[in-house]
Amino acid sequence: MATFTDDDGIRIHYDVYPAQGPARAAVQIAHGVGEHAARYRPLADHLASLGYAVYADDHRGHGRTGMEQWGGDASQIGRL
Repeated sequence: MATFTDDDGIRIHYDVYPAQGPARAAVQIAHGVGEHAARYRPLADHLASLGYAVYADDHRGHGRTGMEQWGGDASQIGRL
């Protein structure tokens, strides 16, 4: 797991699945509403085994990039 801080100061969590061997391409997994990146771990592992570098982030308000960073203020949900 890794993180970066976006322009609004929110720490975004993401996972990196390095390609096995030289990377053929990079794949960014974007989960759906109410999901989180870890749900796609089997897919990410499989793609990495085929030589793809895979990245999967938890979008704002999801998974490890949860609402606690917003202080639980539901009025801020429009910024997700």
